[in-house]
Amino acid sequence: MSHSRRGYGHSHHDMVEVDFAAFSLGRIVPFRDLDTVQGRLESFQLKWRISPSTSASFPKERLYPLSEKDLAEAGFYYCPDAEHVDRCVCFSCNRALYSWDKHDNPMYEHCRCNAECPFVKAIADDNLNESFSSLDDALQREMDVKGKDRKGGNEGPAVEAKDAGMLPEDALIDHLLICIHGVAVKENVQNEYLQTMRKNSEQMARKHLEERPMTMAVDVIDWHRIVPRVPKEILSQIMLGTVRALRDMACESTYDTLYYTSPLYKYKILDAVANLLNIKYKEYVAKYPKFSGKVSLFCHSLGSLIAFDLLANQVEQTEQEGEGGDFQGQGGEGLGEECGAGDLEESWRWPKLDFKVDNLFAVGSPIAMFLTVRGDILSESWPKGATEFSLPGGAKFFNIFHPTDPIAYRFEPLLDEEYGKFPPAALPARSLSMREQPFLDQAQETATRNTSHP
Repeated sequence: MSHSRRGYGHSHHDMVEVDFAAFSLGRIVPFRDLDTVQGRLESFQLKWRISPSTSASFPKERLYPLSEKDLAEAGFYYCPDAEHVDRCVCFSCNRALYSWDKHDNPMYEHCRCNAECPFVKAIADDNLNESFSSLDDALQREMDVKGKDRKGGNEGPAVEAKDAGMLPEDALIDHLLICIHGVAVKENVQNEYLQTMRKNSEQMARKHLEERPMTMAVDVIDWHRIVPRVPKEILSQIMLGTVRALRDMACESTYDTLYYTSPLYKYKILDAVANLLNIKYKEYVAKYPKFSGKVSLFCHSLGSLIAFDLLANQVEQTEQEGEGGDFQGQGGEGLGEECGAGDLEESWRWPKLDFKVDNLFAVGSPIAMFLTVRGDILSESWPKGATEFSLPGGAKFFNIFHPTDPIAYRFEPLLDEEYGKFPPAALPARSLSMREQPFLDQAQETATRNTSHP
C-alpha cells in the first residue's frame, strides 16, 4: 500500500485512564500498563470479537516481516473493528491506523500522521538524551584522567565551553551555543565534532578573551535520527545494482537535502528541529537557575538552511497557532482520512521557538543558493545600501565559509548586488596549513581584482 494512503482515524475508546477494558471473545480482559511495550504487546496475542458472530486476530502471517513487536514499540496496541482487522491504536494520542503493509515502518507512519503525539515527542527526547549521556560519560572520564578542574573560578579559563553534564547546577552560564548538524552526520563523528568545538572554544578564549571572562555552554541537537524517512527496503528496490558503493556514498550526502525539498518531509524536519531546540533550551533553564537565557545557533550546511528558515518565519505567528512550543503541525486535527503532501501544505504552520536567538552562525552554507532557486530575492525588500542584516526577532546573521568549499555561497549580494563587487571579509584563522594558505591568498586576490570602487 502506498504510504500516502495510510488509513487512520481515532479510537472510540476512552484512553484517559490507565486501565483499559477490551472485549476478547466475550470476556472483559483488563489492559493495564499500555504505556509499556510488554503491555501493548499482550493485546496482539488475543482474539477479538468484532461482531456477534465474528472474531479477529492480528494477521501476522500476511504482514510478515512487520511484527507485533514493531507496532508495540511504536506505541500501538491491537484493537480491530468490523471493517479493519489490522487496526491498531496509539495508547498516547488515541490515533488509529489500519491497512498496514508488510513493508511499513510503524514509527515512520506514526510520526508522519501525528508528529504531535506525546509518545512520539518523548521518543525524540529520549534519543537525544541517550546520545548525550554517553558523551557526558566520555568527557567525565577525560576530566578524571587529566585531573583538570573545569568548573570555573578565578584561576580558570576566560570561557569554558561545556555541556550540561559537566557544569554544576549553580553555574553561571552566560551563553548557550547550540550546534545543528548538516547532511548525513553519523553519531560518533558528531560527538567528535562537538568535543573538538568545546576544546577549540576554550583554547581561543584563554588566548583572546581573558579580559571578558564568561561561561559558554556548547551543546548539540541531532535531528537526523528522529525524522521519519522512506523505508530502506523501498529505496533498495529502486536503486540500480551497478556501482553500488558509489551510489550509497552519493545517497548519504544527498538524501537529507532531497527530503528537505519535499513538502512531505520538509515539515517533519522543521517540526523536529524546532521541537529539539525548545527541549534543549528548557533543559538548561530548568537545570541552571543562573542561565542568562542568551542563545546562539552554530549550524553547518543543511542545518544552517533549516535554522534560517525557522528564524525567518518567527514573526508571522498568529494567536490561533498556539503559544510557544505548541506546534500545530501535520499531526493536527482536520486532515481528513488520508495524510498526503497536499494536506500537509494546507494545515501545517511554522513552529515557534520558545526563546530568542541572538546570533545565527551559518558555516559552509547553501542558504543563498536555496533562496535564489526559490525566488526569495531579498534585495527587493531590503533597504538600498544597508550595512547590517538581521533576521526577524533580531538575530544577527553570520555567513562563514572556506574559499574552497563547493557547497558554500556568498549571501550579501542577495541584499545588494553591489556587494558582489567587493571581496568577502577574511576571518583571522588560528592557523593555516601550507595547503590552505595558497587557496586563501588566491581567493582574496581574485576577489580584490574584480573589485570596483565608486
